[in-house]
Amino acid sequence: MNKGFLFAIASAFCVMLLTACSDGYESTGIPIEPPLDLSLVNFVEPCKTDSTDTCEYGTLTDSRDGQTYKTVKIGDQWWMAENLNLETPNSSCWGNNPEKCEVYGRFYTWSAVMDSAAVWSGAGLNCGYGHVCSPVYPVYGLCPAGWRVPTYNEWRTLFGAVGGVQNAIYLYHTDNAGKKLMSSGNWLYFKGTDSYGFNVIPTGYNDSEAYLNEYRATFFWTSSEANLYDAHVVELRELIDDVKIVIWKKDMGLSVRCIKD
Repeated sequence: MNKGFLFAIASAFCVMLLTACSDGYESTGIPIEPPLDLSLVNFVEPCKTDSTDTCEYGTLTDSRDGQTYKTVKIGDQWWMAENLNLETPNSSCWGNNPEKCEVYGRFYTWSAVMDSAAVWSGAGLNCGYGHVCSPVYPVYGLCPAGWRVPTYNEWRTLFGAVGGVQNAIYLYHTDNAGKKLMSSGNWLYFKGTDSYGFNVIPTGYNDSEAYLNEYRATFFWTSSEANLYDAHVVELRELIDDVKIVIWKKDMGLSVRCIKD
């Protein structure tokens, strides 16, 4: 039997069980907020090509360490156009190489992203692996002052703005949004268009000190919890034009993009 057909059947079965499947990580977690209807999100025309760039950019300076980040406006949202690179105890650089952090930003566990120790705010208190914390929104977490950790639906608003549509088979897929958000370089075999200046680069991830999928994929935390052990994650992969929101273990080391409060 055709492998593609079998894969489609297996994926549909995951959806029927309200289960998100990714790299062997499975959970019966259910989103804490209903999926946003992408047809209700206003489409935003691309602002960047190989020869022109009319996107609306800004800068963000993190007062905690003085680092400056590029930001970009897409629709009604302002996003960091680079990955967060604030050094914390529960963060790491690809391959433990500090030079990688200058390009990729840092990998964080979900508890670090949510500021589970309430260093800066109490909204994500005790939000870690093995705990259901029911965060108080908005969650500022590890983000700089005036910025917050985006929710499941704030990410989906971004996908809708760049032309993503709901896929009937994959509950969390948004067709055609991935390529437009991915950088035009860095990927091993695949070239994104970076049509909105969002500039997703393939950082891979950290799984218990094993660093995987560099040049092939990138993953961003959301502030939306799934269950005791899992939270919702934005996944972009090489050779796939769309983007998924899946469920991964809270103790994984993934990237962070903040959204303006």
